[in-house]
Amino acid sequence: MSYLLIDDGNSRLKWTMASTTGQLSVVKQIPSDSKLETVWDSSEKPGAIFISSVGSEKHKHDLINFFENKWRMSPSFISSPAKGFGVTNAYHQPERLGSDRWAAMIAAYHSTQSTVLVVDAGTALTIDAIDNRGLHLGGLISPGLGLSRTVLASGTNIDFDVADTISPNLFSQTTEQAIASGSHYALSSLIDYAYRQLDEQFSNSASKPSCYLTGGDAEQIKETLQCPYIYEPSLVLKGLALIATEA
Repeated sequence: MSYLLIDDGNSRLKWTMASTTGQLSVVKQIPSDSKLETVWDSSEKPGAIFISSVGSEKHKHDLINFFENKWRMSPSFISSPAKGFGVTNAYHQPERLGSDRWAAMIAAYHSTQSTVLVVDAGTALTIDAIDNRGLHLGGLISPGLGLSRTVLASGTNIDFDVADTISPNLFSQTTEQAIASGSHYALSSLIDYAYRQLDEQFSNSASKPSCYLTGGDAEQIKETLQCPYIYEPSLVLKGLALIATEA
């Protein structure tokens, strides 16, 4: 049996096939607002479909209708439980934690079995901390790179094209460059600060915390991080693979 795994984000839809042992095949992606008609034309019918979605209800219904029409299959949309895969959810209402955050958390903790910071740099930047017993300490959410720049553009009279902002240079000589630098270093500094706080909290541990980094903007963000990190672009899909193999 094979599983079709889908990470339905705000900006991108990523997917892959996974074996019964959780091994992922090639990961592909399209913009989230793309038409679905030809996306899986060459794919064989999977044994099951698992989706982590933070998209709109309309997009979820579009996915349900698509797979029911194509393969007569109903996909399983995951939600965050109170506990699973060695991780205890800190949320009082566990289902309110984004399913993408949950999938990323269990994948990171499954790999480390120790204290870990889980960072997803997408449309929003999310940071979650897990201790060496698998207790989720909680997390934080901040606007991502693109959203930070868009909010600045809409909330001021500064005339600039968000799409033209370029890579960061701390002290900048143009407005566009200053905006790129400000939004970029704000996020990388926040990640570094969260890592330092976690490291200090568990300073008596035998090893330092790990930091897993994923998301569409992770490749940009990692260039200015000072904390050690493991870049894993398929972290959410790896979490989905764990869920699929235990279903």
